[in-house]
Amino acid sequence: MQNKDTYEVRAGNTVLYVGKDAEQARRVFFAAAKEQAYDTRKITFYVNGNRAAEFLEKPEFR
Repeated sequence: MQNKDTYEVRAGNTVLYVGKDAEQARRVFFAAAKEQAYDTRKITFYVNGNRAAEFLEKPEFR
């Protein structure tokens, strides 16, 4: 069976990943959470346009 879900990872308004590979989307999501460049932004994981998970900004930047 082929995966028909679409995954998207965003850091604020910046799109980091869009595609159908769930594992790649997951990797991008967790890697972005560790990137200092994204400390001031929410990192959001979407499945079919619906928010599935989110890392908030680091506490010192809220």
